Amino acid sequence: MLATTTVSVSFSNGFVGDATKNNEASNSAYLTSLGWSNFQFVQTTNNGLFGGTQGNDYSGTILITDAANVQHRIDGVINWRAPSGNVSTMVFYATGASHTLATTTGTYFIDPYTETNGDPHTFIGLTFNGQTLAISGGKVTGNAATTGLLDTLNTYLANQPQLTVSDVTVNEDGGYATLTVALSKASTDTVTVKYTTQPDTATAGSDYTATSGSLIFSPGQTTKTVQIAITDDALAEGDETFSLVLSDSSFAAITDNTGVITIRDNDVTQSVTGISVGPAVTEGANLVYTVALNVASPTPVEYTLGRSGTAGASDYGTLILGSGASWKNGDPTSNTIVVAAGTTSFTITAPTVDDTEIENSETLVLTLGGKSAVGTINDNDKVPFGADLDPRTDNGSSNTDNITSIIQPEFTLSGGPLVRGGTVQLVDSQGRVTGTTAITAADVTAGQVNVKTVPLDDGVYTFQARILDASGQVKAQAPVTVTIVTDRDGVMPSVERAAYNGDFNRDGLADWEQNNVAQLPLASISAYLAGKYAPQQSFGAIMAGTVDALHPGTSVQLTSNAQLADLKVTAAPAPLPANTVAATPMLHFTVTAQTGLQPLSDMDPTRPGLQTRVVIDLPAGGVKANDFFKWNPVSKTWYSFLDDQRLDTFDNGATLLDLNGDGKIDRVVVTLTDGGPGDEDGLVNGTIVDPGMLVFQNLPPAPPAATPVFSIRMASGDRYYTTSAADAARMAQGTGNVLEGARFDSLEGAGSQHFNAYYQPFTKDWYFAADGQPMPYACYQRADGAGFNAALPGQGSGAAFHLYQNAQGLTQLVTVAEAASLGLAGQGYSDKGVKFSTTTSSAFVFDAEGYLVANRSNASVAALVQTLAGQYHATSEAGFVEAVEQHYLAQVTLVGIPHGSAASAADLNAAFGTHFGV
Repeated sequence: MLATTTVSVSFSNGFVGDATKNNEASNSAYLTSLGWSNFQFVQTTNNGLFGGTQGNDYSGTILITDAANVQHRIDGVINWRAPSGNVSTMVFYATGASHTLATTTGTYFIDPYTETNGDPHTFIGLTFNGQTLAISGGKVTGNAATTGLLDTLNTYLANQPQLTVSDVTVNEDGGYATLTVALSKASTDTVTVKYTTQPDTATAGSDYTATSGSLIFSPGQTTKTVQIAITDDALAEGDETFSLVLSDSSFAAITDNTGVITIRDNDVTQSVTGISVGPAVTEGANLVYTVALNVASPTPVEYTLGRSGTAGASDYGTLILGSGASWKNGDPTSNTIVVAAGTTSFTITAPTVDDTEIENSETLVLTLGGKSAVGTINDNDKVPFGADLDPRTDNGSSNTDNITSIIQPEFTLSGGPLVRGGTVQLVDSQGRVTGTTAITAADVTAGQVNVKTVPLDDGVYTFQARILDASGQVKAQAPVTVTIVTDRDGVMPSVERAAYNGDFNRDGLADWEQNNVAQLPLASISAYLAGKYAPQQSFGAIMAGTVDALHPGTSVQLTSNAQLADLKVTAAPAPLPANTVAATPMLHFTVTAQTGLQPLSDMDPTRPGLQTRVVIDLPAGGVKANDFFKWNPVSKTWYSFLDDQRLDTFDNGATLLDLNGDGKIDRVVVTLTDGGPGDEDGLVNGTIVDPGMLVFQNLPPAPPAATPVFSIRMASGDRYYTTSAADAARMAQGTGNVLEGARFDSLEGAGSQHFNAYYQPFTKDWYFAADGQPMPYACYQRADGAGFNAALPGQGSGAAFHLYQNAQGLTQLVTVAEAASLGLAGQGYSDKGVKFSTTTSSAFVFDAEGYLVANRSNASVAALVQTLAGQYHATSEAGFVEAVEQHYLAQVTLVGIPHGSAASAADLNAAFGTHFGV
C-alpha cells in the first residue's frame, strides 16, 4: 500500500452535547436534527480491524457533513458508552483542533478536550445502524465500561457491507487504468463512497490524469469501476506507481481504502551492466573501480552506492568519483551518485589507509545498480599467529605427533594481541564450521584460546583455525592438522554411534571405545555402504566373547583383551551351490589380542590349539537360515561350517541360535581354533581370520524308494517328518524333542505325491499336506525343502495315516493303532479322516541303547559312549538321548541288537564296561 490503510464504518445517527460531568452529556441533540449527515468513524489499521487499548489509543477520526454540505474531520477518543445496558452508542470526546459546523438554524461549536481538569469540551455519540438512543431532557447518560467496545465495533464492521479497491498494473501506452471498487455483499441502502488519486513515484499531469469523484451503489449492486487516463511519455524512468484512495462512505464500511496502480515503463532505462576493479593493493594505495552503463541517458540518473566487505571506515578514505559522475548535493556521505547525461562509464577511486594495525587482508565491496565488485586490501603489518593440536588432546605416541584417539580434539590458537575479543573457529575443507568458542578475558590475557571440534571419525583432517573480531571479521587464520585413530576395527565411530545410543550390548560403555565389540549395518551391502545413514533396523554387532550355554539369549561375556579388526560386509566371492540361497552377505572379522596385552585366553584347554569365540548378533528380526558357509580360496569351493549346535562344547564351527522361537536365526556363535579349520590364514599366529555367511539350503529332491521318513516328537507332542537326516538332527535338538525313528518309507513312482511341511507360528504346530490340499487353518506357512513322498488315501500298500486335531488346532498324522496307543482321544483329539497312505516295511523305533550296542565295533561310537559315561549317570537323561540321536543322524546307521529286542542300560554296560543306571 502506498497510502495509509484505513478502516471505517458509517452510522445513521448519534448525538452531540456538552461534557458537564463523567459519562453524561447535557444540552444534547440528535445529529440529524441539526441537519447533519454522513456520519463515519475512521481509524488507521495494519490488519483490517479496529484496534487499540483503553485510554488515548481508542482514538480515530469522526467524519460529519454539516448542514452546509461541508465535511468535517474531527479527531476523537472513545470515552464511554450509552446507555448503561446493551450498548447502542459509542461516545467520543473531541480532541485536536476545534470545529464550527453549520446547522439548519445557525452554527455549532465543537470544543476539543485538552485533558485539563475542569476543561469544558464536547461529547459526540455515534449510534449503530438499527439501534436507537433516547435523549431525556437534553441529557444522555451511560457508563465508562469501554472494555469490549472495540469487539462490538468490529462485529458492527463485519455485519456491514465492506468496500475494497483492487490493485492494477498497466502498460504506459495502455491508455487507461481501470480499478474495481467492490462491496462484500449487496445492501438494501444506497451506498456512496468518494475516491481520489494520490501520487507516489508517478506524478499527476505528466504520468497520469488526476481523478476524483464519488461512486453510488444502488441497492443490490456490488461492483463499480474507476478509469484513470495514463500518459505515454518518452522518458526512460522505470516502473512508477500512484494510488486511488477511498473515503467518506455511507451505509458501508471501508476495509481496503487504497488501490495501487503500477505503470510499466515502455522506454529503455539506463542500468549498470557491470563493475570491475583492479588487482589487490597494499594498504596506502588506491583501489580503482570502473562502472559500465548500458546506454547514455538524455537526463541525469541517480544511483545508490552500497558499501560492504571486511574493510571498515578507518581502512579507506573518501571515495573519489571520475568524470561523468558526482555526489548528490556534493555530499559523499549521501551515497547517492548522479550520472550526467550522455555518460556511459565512470570510475570510483578508494584511497586506502596505511595503518599500523595487525590485520588480515580486507575487502571493500561496492554495489551499484545491482552489480558488485570486490576490492582487496593487503595488510603490511605482521604478527606471529599459529594453531596446533592441544598437547592434552594429543595422546599418540608423543604429544607432538598430532595423532589422537579422542574424537573431539582441542586445538590451541596462539596470536598474542590478535586474541582480543570475538570468537575463534575451525573451518573444514568444505567451508563448514566444525568448532567455535567465544574468547574470554582469560584468553586475552594468555594470548591464546582453545577450540574443540565436533565429533569426528577416524582419518586425517585439516582445518583452517580462525580468529574473528566482535563484528565477525576474520583477523587471522592458519591451517591445523590432526589424525584420529580409535579402536582399529575398521568401523567409524559415527557408525557405531548411529544406532542403539552407541551401546549395542548395553554394557554402559560406548561401542566405538571398546576393542572387543562393534556395531555396524549387517543386513545388506547397501546398508553397510550407507554407514551411519543406514536405518537402525539394519544394525547388528560382532563381539569377541561367549554366551551362557544355558541362556544363549543373555548378554555376551566379552573377551577383555581381544581386538576385533577388519570388520566389513562384502558380496559372496563366488556363486553358491545349487539349492542354496544367501541369508546374509559375507561377514568379515579378524580377532587377535590387543597390542601389549596378554595373548587371548584358551576357552577349551583340553583341545589342541587356542580356541576363541566370536558372537554375531544379527539385525532385529533375524534371518531364515540353516547353515553357515565359508569359502576355501585354495580349492575354490564352499563348505559348511556348522558345529554340533551346542554351546557347552567348543567344536570348530558356527552355532545358529533362534532366540525367540520365530524360526529365524538371531545370533551366530562362531568357535575357531588359531590355525585350525575355519581360520582363513591357516597360521598359528595369534590372529584368527574368519569370513563367512548364513545361507538357507533347500533339501535335495525326494529320495529314492524305501528311503525312511524320520519322525521327531516335539516337546509339544506334535510330530515332524522328514527324509533328511540333517533336517531331523536339527529338529531333534533341544530338551524334550525326541527322534522316534523311521515311521514309514517315502514312496516313489506312479501314485505317489509330495507332502509339504507347513508351520503354524501361533500354536507352533507342524502339518503335512500335498499341494492343493486344505490347511486346518489359513495361517500355516510353508517350510520349503521339508516333507516326504507318500501315496494318496487308499492307494498305499501299508498303513493309512489319519489327521487328528484338538480344540487348540494342534494336529497329529498317525495311524489308528498309533492314535490308540498314544491316547489321543483322551487328550481331546478327534479323527478328521485319512490324509495319505504308505508302507512301513523298513520302519523302526529308535532305541538309543540299541543303536550303541548294535554298533559297538564302531570307533566313534565307542568314543561317544566313554564321553557319555563321564557326563551322565543314567541312560534316561535327556542329554544322553539327545547326544546319541545327534550321532546317529550324523551316521544314519541302522539300529538293533542280534536278539532283536530293545536294549537296556544293562546291555550297554555289558557291551562297553560302563556303569549307567536305569
